[in-house]
Amino acid sequence: MTGFRFQLLGPPKFQTLAGNPVTIRSRKGTGLLACLALADGQPVGRDHVCALLWSDRQTTQARASLRQLLVDLRQDFGQARQVLDTETDGVISFYESAAIASDIGEFHRHRRGDDRQSLEQAFALRRGQFLEGLAPEDSIFADWLEDNRRALDNLWCEATTRLLRVLERDGDHRRSQDVAGRLLSVDPLCELAHQSVIRAHVAMNNRSLALRHYQEFREKLDRELGVEPDALTRSIVLDAPVQCSVPSSSAAASPLVVRPRVPKASIAVLPFEQSGGDPQDLHFAAGLTEDLSTELSRFADLAVIAQASARQHAQADEGRSSGLDAEYMVRGSVRRAEQRVRITASLVHAADGVTLWSERFDRVFADLFALQDDIVRRVVTVLSARVQAFEMEKVLQKPPIGYEAYDLFLKARFQQRDCKKEGILAARTLLREAIAREPRFASAHAELSLGYSYEHQSDWSTDLDLARREAIAAAEQAIAIDPTNSNGHRALAEAQFYCNRNFDVAKAQAEIALVQNPNDQFSMCLLGFAFACNGHATEGQRYSLESLKLNPLVSDPCLFAIAVGAYFEGGFADAASGFARVARTIDEAHAFRAASLWNLGQADAARDAMQHFMSLKRGKMADYPGDDVDEWRAYLLRILPIADSDRREELFETFRRAGLPV
Repeated sequence: MTGFRFQLLGPPKFQTLAGNPVTIRSRKGTGLLACLALADGQPVGRDHVCALLWSDRQTTQARASLRQLLVDLRQDFGQARQVLDTETDGVISFYESAAIASDIGEFHRHRRGDDRQSLEQAFALRRGQFLEGLAPEDSIFADWLEDNRRALDNLWCEATTRLLRVLERDGDHRRSQDVAGRLLSVDPLCELAHQSVIRAHVAMNNRSLALRHYQEFREKLDRELGVEPDALTRSIVLDAPVQCSVPSSSAAASPLVVRPRVPKASIAVLPFEQSGGDPQDLHFAAGLTEDLSTELSRFADLAVIAQASARQHAQADEGRSSGLDAEYMVRGSVRRAEQRVRITASLVHAADGVTLWSERFDRVFADLFALQDDIVRRVVTVLSARVQAFEMEKVLQKPPIGYEAYDLFLKARFQQRDCKKEGILAARTLLREAIAREPRFASAHAELSLGYSYEHQSDWSTDLDLARREAIAAAEQAIAIDPTNSNGHRALAEAQFYCNRNFDVAKAQAEIALVQNPNDQFSMCLLGFAFACNGHATEGQRYSLESLKLNPLVSDPCLFAIAVGAYFEGGFADAASGFARVARTIDEAHAFRAASLWNLGQADAARDAMQHFMSLKRGKMADYPGDDVDEWRAYLLRILPIADSDRREELFETFRRAGLPV
C-alpha cells in the first residue's frame, strides 16, 4: 500500500510517505486535493467542487471540466492511481487504502491539546499560509482560499497563545520570545504576544528592552487603531522593578546593542516610471528611486520600506499599501531628453489615496543632485510634524559628483542588484570608469567592494584571494573618503564577515552604518545572520525581525537567518519548517533542512533533502566538488562564516551524516 503526505500549510507539497515527490500540475488540482483534506475523510459533493473551481461556467461545462481534472490527477499520481474515490454518485473522497496524511489534519489534532508537546507540534506545522503562493483566477475559488487562510491562521494564533501561557508557566522565557515573535509575524497586534515578549525581557533583567518593546507596540496601536495598550500590558512593564546584575564575561566581551525603530511615519518610494526616452535608461529611473529612498531613510523619525519590497509591490500592481505597511507612498515618473531631465513626484496618503503634495521638476543634468534634495525636502516638509527639524540640514549634504560618473554608478548598481556573475562583472567595469572620473566618489567605491564580496561568496570566482583583498580595500577607501557614508561601513561589514570571517569587526561596522542610516535594512539583515551564526540567536532574530519590518515582501534572507539561529539553539522542528519555507530561493536551506531533519531522527528525509541540495549545486556550480571534502568545506565556509570551530564542526558532522562529503 502506498501512502501519501500532503503539506498544505505553506507552499503546497505532495509526496509519498517514502518521500518521493508527486507533482500536481494544475492549481485546480491542488485546490481539489486541499478541499478533500479539509473535509478530513468526509466525501465532498461534485456540485460543490464544480461551483468552487468553475463558478463562471454552466453546470454541464463545469462537470466536464471536473471529469477531465480527475483524469489529470490520476496521471499525476502515476502508478498509485487508487487515491480518489469517484465511484459513489455525486461525491468525491479519498480511498481509505490511499492512507492520506495531511498537515491540516495533524494540526487540528494537536491544537486541541493543552500540553506543551501537542501545542509545540501544532505551532511547528505552520510553514506559511494555507496553500501559500497559489493564486486562483476564479473569484469564488480565491474567496474560498482567503476564507480558509484566515480561519486557519486564527486557529493557529489561538493555539499559539495557549502555548505561550504554558511556556510562561514553565518559566521558559527564551522559547516564549521565539514563539511570540512568530505569532507577531502573523498577527502583529496580538496583545498577548506582546505581553509575553515584555514579560520575558523583564524576567531576564532586560527592563530597557521591555520598555522599548512596549513603546513600539503602543505607537503601532495608536497608528493603526487609535487605542492604547490595556492596563495589564502597561502594568507588566511599568511596575517591573529596576534590577541590577553583573554581566557575564561573554556579554562584557561583546556588548549586544539592538537599536529598535520607533518610527513616527512609515513611507515607501515606489519605482519611478520611465516616460518615453531610451529603454536603455531604465537604470536611471531605478537609480533615482533608490537614491530618494536612501536619502529619506537617513531620517531617524521615518521608517522607509526597503526598495526590494517596494519594487515587488509595484510589480504586483497592487493599489493598496497593506503589504508594505506604509502610511505614505512617493510616486513619480522620469523623462530624459538630450541634456535635460523632467521629473514628476507626488506624496500620497496610502490609506485613502489622497495626494498631499505633487510637483513637476524640469532641470538640466547638472542640477540632478539639487533636484533630489528638493524632492526629499518637499516630502519631509509635508511630514514636518513627524520629523525632527534639526535632521534636515544634517541629511541634505552631499559632495558634488559629476553627472557622467553618477550615471555610470546608477548603471552599475542596476546591473549588480541580483548578485549574478554577468551583472557583477559588467558593474565592475562601469564602477572603475566612474571612479576614474570621480576618484572621491565614496558610494562607487562601496558598491565596488560589495561586488567583490559577492564574488567571494560565489561558486564561480577564479581568484578568491584577489576578491577578498579588493573587497576590503574598496570598502576602506570609501570610508576614508567619507566616514559619514553608511554604504562604506555596510560594505566593510560585509567584506569582514564573509571574506575575513571577522565577526567582531563586521558587527562594529554594521552598527556604525545603522547609526548613520537607521533604516539600513541590509545592515540589519547582515547582523541578523552574523549573530545567528555566532551563537547569539535571540539577538540575531531581533535584527532579522527589524529588517523584515522594512522589507516585508522580500523576506527570505532574514527568515533564513532566523532558521539558522533556531537550528543552533536546538529548535530543530522550527528550523526545519523555516528552511523549508525559503528553500525555493536559497539552496543552502536544503542542506540545513537535512541537518535539522537528521537531528529530529528523520534520517531518510534528511538524506533526501541533502541529495536534493547536491543535485541543485551540481547543476549550478562551475566546478562541482563531487566527493572532494576540502572543496565542499571551502565552499561552505565562504557562505557560512562560523567563527566557533566546535559549532562549525558539529554542523559539518551532521551534514556528513546526512550525505554531504564534508
